[in-house]
Amino acid sequence: MKSYGVQFLYNAALSSGSLFTPIYAKSLGASDLVIGYIGMVYGLSIFITGIFFGRKADVLGRRRFLIIGLFLASVLASVQLFAFDPWFLMITRFGFGFAAGMFPPALVAYAYDEGLPMGRFAAAGSLGWGAGNLLVSFAAVAGWLYGALLLHERVYFTGAVVLAGAFAIALTLHTVPREVMKAKPITLDVIKRNRDVYLSF
Repeated sequence: MKSYGVQFLYNAALSSGSLFTPIYAKSLGASDLVIGYIGMVYGLSIFITGIFFGRKADVLGRRRFLIIGLFLASVLASVQLFAFDPWFLMITRFGFGFAAGMFPPALVAYAYDEGLPMGRFAAAGSLGWGAGNLLVSFAAVAGWLYGALLLHERVYFTGAVVLAGAFAIALTLHTVPREVMKAKPITLDVIKRNRDVYLSF
């Protein structure tokens, strides 16, 4: 059940930020092109670190990357509070994407090692995305709860708190026996075989 909780919470945090960031970037004066760049940089950083640290998790173990990634993500999510222009927002989104890409592959592998049904596990992530969208709405209307915080501060602060909750749960996860794998380098043949997966990402 703890893995389900981490899956739900981190997806909620990521979806809330992804939904709101274009709106915030626009308020900072970003053009549609720059907003696209911000989304591209964020997605690319998640993609690259997901591949790299996913392979490392197969070799070195899942739990350490879960804990490190969630800790960094919760910290870097709060850094987005201080974005004062579109370019600094792009930098903060890149850093957050770097951290956010570290742990999802390790989490999926950990859940598999636990013997959890992958369909239900994926559903917990989908539920988290829906909850994240609701979080944005909640943050928008609950100014009284956050005091003087501006809208973007409410959204990013809420995401950071939710990620901190996922991090707290991850600290309680025990090490699960796993098959030690020797990861082979990614070749062009591997990329060609999985090109549809990469392109859809």
